[in-house]
Amino acid sequence: MLVCRLSRLDWFVASCLLSPATGCSTSDATANDLGAGTDGDGDGSTGEAMSSQTAGSGGSDVSDSDSDSADSSTGTDPSGPSGTGADEDTGGVDGARCDNPCGDGGQCIYGDDGEPVCSCFDGYAYNGGTCVACVEPPDGIDLQLADVELRITINGAIPPASSLEFGDISLRHRDTGDIIVLGDTRSPVLSASVLSGPYDVYFSHRSGSSVVPGNRNVKIGDLDAGPDAEFAINIPVVGVGGDFSFDGQPPSPSVNDSGRLWFRNAKTGDEILLGDTSAGHYSVLAVPGTYDVEYEVISGGSSAPVNPHGHVAKIDVIDSELATHIDIPTVLVSGTFNFDGVPAPDSSLDTGRMTLRSRDELIHLGNTREGHYEVRVLPGNYDVVFESLSSSNIAPANQRATVHSLAAAGPAMVEDIDILTTPLAGALTFNGIQAPADPTDDGFIVLRHPSGDEVLLGLTSDGNYARRVVAGPYEVFYLQDTSRQDAPRNTNAFIRELVADPGTPADIDVPRVDVSGTITLAGAPPPDSDYQNGHLFLRNMDSGDSVLLGTTRAGVYAAPMVPGDYEVVYVAESAGAPLPINTGAVIDDVSIVAGEPVVLALDVPTVQLAGAVTVNSQPAPMDSLDVGNIFLVDALTQDQLYLGSTYDAGYAQTLTPGDYLVFYRVATSSGLVPENANANLGCWRVE
Repeated sequence: MLVCRLSRLDWFVASCLLSPATGCSTSDATANDLGAGTDGDGDGSTGEAMSSQTAGSGGSDVSDSDSDSADSSTGTDPSGPSGTGADEDTGGVDGARCDNPCGDGGQCIYGDDGEPVCSCFDGYAYNGGTCVACVEPPDGIDLQLADVELRITINGAIPPASSLEFGDISLRHRDTGDIIVLGDTRSPVLSASVLSGPYDVYFSHRSGSSVVPGNRNVKIGDLDAGPDAEFAINIPVVGVGGDFSFDGQPPSPSVNDSGRLWFRNAKTGDEILLGDTSAGHYSVLAVPGTYDVEYEVISGGSSAPVNPHGHVAKIDVIDSELATHIDIPTVLVSGTFNFDGVPAPDSSLDTGRMTLRSRDELIHLGNTREGHYEVRVLPGNYDVVFESLSSSNIAPANQRATVHSLAAAGPAMVEDIDILTTPLAGALTFNGIQAPADPTDDGFIVLRHPSGDEVLLGLTSDGNYARRVVAGPYEVFYLQDTSRQDAPRNTNAFIRELVADPGTPADIDVPRVDVSGTITLAGAPPPDSDYQNGHLFLRNMDSGDSVLLGTTRAGVYAAPMVPGDYEVVYVAESAGAPLPINTGAVIDDVSIVAGEPVVLALDVPTVQLAGAVTVNSQPAPMDSLDVGNIFLVDALTQDQLYLGSTYDAGYAQTLTPGDYLVFYRVATSSGLVPENANANLGCWRVE
């Protein structure tokens, strides 16, 4: 099963509905009945606001002063597991619905962190936009070339031919995400030679604020590229402006107590810079749609929160010039730092760094030796994270331990943070025997928490360890440092689970077994040459663990390792024929069991792949100004392989069997070969 991560959507929704007025609406963005109207989601639909507030000035007020619906972009949803923000109605992060079109060959599911992903069925592979069937390779590749001409207007008028007022126009393939840059709005007609197919048209702001919208990545239409295709697309633009405030009060005019605000769309990556709160107001041009209002700190002070990134509200920009007020709620949070119910010592020998974590954003609280903290933040749910700076007798040795959950709400709150710890100590052994006290035959023992926290316990050559850690559940891993004879060669081997509580038995035994065997190439001895050589590894996809076995030119291998289930991976070093060119191919699955030494013969299978490359069923041009390359991408490992080019008019390579996505990537084009940067041509099952 192949899984591809998609972008996260926000569950917190507050909105400002702008009253209808004269101006351009999404219906203006049409091009030859292409339905080019768009919203902030870039899908041509109009987002529905869940709530609205009207300011006393008669304009719209975008704010969130309700602590019960605090900003989800600043932490976790109390209804779901810490750090996931899972929503029981949607199953995803921040209310994201699993509606990604994965095609008939897959389905949208949720990953471990609650994000929507495409899960492809057996026999299908994810090409960046959908799941495509992996079929028998054809005799060759024919590139269907289409010439596209596009005319752009803004609110029905021709854009100015000025370097002070313009934006870029690009095509994005609807199924694969492949991008072709057409040019910019200063040109009356934009043209390109592209592969035939369906494309969305995108606008990206470059300069100006009087005519062109400030959007940096907004969909403005769509088209189907075919023979001699001509299109016209209008970009609807409306003005949006208003005032900023913090907790209903005017912001400080000082840049030392200010933040920056944006309209953003998480799904498309579109954004519009509104400005700094120190200016007190904003005025921008935008393509109609639904946007998140997001905040970034410049310099936190008495009124501006210190969040590097935070969600403030959601706004529907429709077709009105109505003033829109944006209020940013804040919470002043303070408290003390404690270890096991006792105030943290003011000592450089036992101290750690404390932060608030929201998604991937970190807010510095201070060091435990300071004893207390005070910080102004956006409302929401946060994880409190401890990072060891020095561990002696009191502070734990953890590197990224989540020690507390904090729900910031109300104008001010006091939240003391207590870090619960426990000592761990025990022996380090290999197969029940004390590990050799040899620094040239050594490994690391670490604890890991599902949240990403890690604690180094010690080296196997020490024979034992003693550490103070944050109490809780962990997994024990072994990592090779150097391996000469006894130390397993594993780079990240799971050993066992361990719950750190007082009195927990903490001896750690690393199981090991000797594995050896022969290496063949398609059933025959491989060439003994530096110019025809590859490496063989064992790898565990779940943990990322790997074991280097040896090289093909040696013909044999021997390695000590931790028992387990592994994939056999071939990596070309010098892929001279007859070796495959793959630099990361899974060629087998093995299960290594504990006990007696294991003898395992490994064979690297090969297959020849060859064919012609044509353009519109005609021979591809042999011109240095028109060159496109063909690449294969291993559907399982994402291994990238050069197959051939239009200049060579064909391809011929030796591969390992497997499923491969086929991509066309332009090197240079004057119009005789497609200008696509990364166009998927399907998936081949090479056997």
